[in-house]
Amino acid sequence: MLKLKKLATAAFAAGTMATTVPASAVIVGGIDFGALGAFSHIETATLAATVAFSAGDVSTSYGLISTVNGDATYCADGSANCSLYFIVNNTVSAAAAGTLYFSGTDITVYYSGAPAINLLGQNSLLNLAFIGGLTPWATLNGENGVDPSAAGLVSDTRVLQSLLGASISVTGGGLLSVDTADGTGIPAVEAFLNANTIPTFTGSFADIAYTESASNLVLNPFDLAGPLADSCTTIAPTVGDWCLAGSADLRGATVVPTPGTLALLGLGLLGVGVTRRRAAGKK
Repeated sequence: MLKLKKLATAAFAAGTMATTVPASAVIVGGIDFGALGAFSHIETATLAATVAFSAGDVSTSYGLISTVNGDATYCADGSANCSLYFIVNNTVSAAAAGTLYFSGTDITVYYSGAPAINLLGQNSLLNLAFIGGLTPWATLNGENGVDPSAAGLVSDTRVLQSLLGASISVTGGGLLSVDTADGTGIPAVEAFLNANTIPTFTGSFADIAYTESASNLVLNPFDLAGPLADSCTTIAPTVGDWCLAGSADLRGATVVPTPGTLALLGLGLLGVGVTRRRAAGKK
C-alpha cells in the first residue's frame, strides 16, 4: 500500500512538473532527456576504479554523470541543480594476455537534488559513502554475451589492460540490462530504459551498450596522499587500490512515453520525497 501511495504522489508531482517544461522534453525521474528522448546517451566524468588483474579480483568504480543526451543541464527545470552518480561492482572471471573478462557487473545510478560535487575534493571512500546515501534512480546488470570469442565463458564486460612500468592503460566495454526485479530503482525510470534493442551473441537482448577508458595519469590527490592509491604509480600496483581514473559512455534506446502517459512517467523525485516525509512524520 505504501508503494502505491508513493507512485500516486509521484504521478501527481510529475503532472505538475510537466506544465513547466517544454512540450518536446521527456522528463523521467526528475531528468530531462530532451527532444532526443527516444535515445539515452549518458556520458560520465571522474570515473574512479580500483585496479584488478586476476580471476577472482573484485573491481569497484564510481563517478558523476556529466551529460544526458549531450546536455549538462539535465534537471527537469533545465538547470544543473540536480545530479546523477553511479557505483559499479564486478569480478574478474578470467584473465589472459592483457584481457580481463568480468562477470556479475551491477550498476546503481543515484539521484541528488543538489548540484554536482567535486569528486576530487575528498578520497574515494568518502565519495562512495556520499553517493551510496543518495536516492537510487536505476539499477543495471551486466548482460552475458559481450564477446563471441569468449564462448563458454561467463562474461559481461571485456577490458584490455596494459601495464607498462608504472603506467596503466585500460579500454573496454560491455552490455547492460535494466534490473526491474530488485525494487531498488524508480519503476518509471527503469521502464523507460528497458528497451531491449541490443542483441547479444547468446540470442538475448540488452538495453545499454557502454565503453570506458581510464589510466593512472590523473588520480584523486586525496587517494594518493594515503594508502588508497599509494601503489598506483609503482611497477607493482596493489589489487584494490584506486589506480584508475577516466570516463565511460552509455548508449541505448528508450521506451518513449506517449503524450497521454508522459506526465505519469515524468515521475518527479519531488513526489517521492513528499511521500517519504509524510511517512516519516507518522512514525
